[in-house]
Amino acid sequence: MEPTKDQLKIINEESHCVVIAKPGSGKTFTLAKKIKKLLPTLPEYKGVVAISYTNKASNELKNRSVDGGIDIKGSFFGTIDKFYISEIILPFADHIFGKPNKEIGIYSSDEDIFIQNKDDKRIEILLNKGYRNLEDKHVNWVKKKFVDGVVFLELVGLIALYIFDNSIACRRYLKARYSHIIIDEYQDSGSEQHEMFLKIKDLGVCAVAVGDGDQSIFGFAKRDSRYLLDLARKEEHGFNVYSLNKNHRCHSSIINYSTLFLNRNASTIPVDELSVFEKKIIGSQENISQWIDSNLSRILKKYGINDNNKAAILVRGIVTGNILDNCLKTKHKYFKNTPLDNDSNLWSQLFREILGVIYDKSNNKYEMVEKYIDLSANKRDAKHVLVQLQKLSNELSTNPYNIGNYDKEILEIARILLPNGENKKSKALLKEVIGNNDYINSYLPAKKDEIQIMTIHKSKGLEFDVVFHLDLYNYILPNPYNKDKTQDINLHYVGITRAKQALFLLWSTKRYNSKGDLKPGIQSDFLVKNHLKSHKKLITK
Repeated sequence: MEPTKDQLKIINEESHCVVIAKPGSGKTFTLAKKIKKLLPTLPEYKGVVAISYTNKASNELKNRSVDGGIDIKGSFFGTIDKFYISEIILPFADHIFGKPNKEIGIYSSDEDIFIQNKDDKRIEILLNKGYRNLEDKHVNWVKKKFVDGVVFLELVGLIALYIFDNSIACRRYLKARYSHIIIDEYQDSGSEQHEMFLKIKDLGVCAVAVGDGDQSIFGFAKRDSRYLLDLARKEEHGFNVYSLNKNHRCHSSIINYSTLFLNRNASTIPVDELSVFEKKIIGSQENISQWIDSNLSRILKKYGINDNNKAAILVRGIVTGNILDNCLKTKHKYFKNTPLDNDSNLWSQLFREILGVIYDKSNNKYEMVEKYIDLSANKRDAKHVLVQLQKLSNELSTNPYNIGNYDKEILEIARILLPNGENKKSKALLKEVIGNNDYINSYLPAKKDEIQIMTIHKSKGLEFDVVFHLDLYNYILPNPYNKDKTQDINLHYVGITRAKQALFLLWSTKRYNSKGDLKPGIQSDFLVKNHLKSHKKLITK
């Protein structure tokens, strides 16, 4: 695949830039091409910082960037929290806060001991104040905790900014080590990430921000697309602005529907046939399950799709997800959130990755290990971990739910890869997950004959040939009680743009709520917009 003219401009840009990238526009392809072009020009000790919002997205970008045997050299691929911890806090915090009395651990404030000490309340105060308003007493408390071996994950952004501002060695290191900082999904940045990005840029590191304000769906976590727009609009920041508007992924009618949903005056692409459908189903979510069971084979055959896992059912929340999981007769895979998914501790993240490479052959074990240890300097440890991972993968291939017998092996791997991250809560969550077949099932990839079920949040960054978009009721999507209306708009937009060939917008005349009560199913306001009616087909049978 050759880059388009717009993609080439970004790949060849040598200065700071902002890229506004629409769904399906090839942003990961473009960034990977840019990184592949940069890496051979850098000395061995130098690299790029490539930040993605999730580990999965980070792994995909890394894999594409090194495809063909490109040496990543001194590059960092990962999430922003991991960057704060591994590149700023652990190497330089003792220069500012003093030498810790014991090995540093990264903790979440919701552990019992921290709640008893009211540390969670202090953290809430610090986060509400923000970095610029911190007082000496707040900094002193953070220092005391560090000396005691405690760094709170919720505060790593604030701590990293403080270290950056007060450590010449930290600033010199980042400037010497990295030529570029590239942040994907910038619309999901928080204030600390935005400020750190600009600070690193001011060191002379070339800065690249990529995102789409219309896909900002993490407002509940204080992420805001205004930081992306701030970079693009303010000349004093010195960014060249590019757009990737052409959707290379979706059918033209899906592109039209998604763009018109956001802007009724948007221009459209000529289409021969519509691939966006709306279906009103008499009954509840259970009856939606029956309709999918009855029509899935016919729909997939129409679009020349042989495998059920090329189709996905997207839901707003677990209520409908659970109903589909229980009622759908078609073989399916329901990707539930596990306790490890909902925890932000480093060992919880590591356990997710370990389970991922054990169960999913498409995940590269070598690259996962390489993220945590220097393979050339620690050959013995690296070889031991790789052997153990392969052994677990082989032994669990016939009985994946037998992993509860291998908790000691997993803990040993974690202690080798990330000794500073050992965490009591994460170990308890691991035990909970590997002892529950439903949780383990979420780490197994969907088989070819299984249609996939997941939340819209979980689908972000993924694509499917056919998408069944559910939960299109008022009070669900959109929810009038949500203060930030754009979150629901963006969430629906993400759901629409996961579909490549066909999109089915399904709603029912009744729905079950979280208490199990049957309520009227009121058609979503998103479906009744007059200017969208001619851009979808109503299914009456």
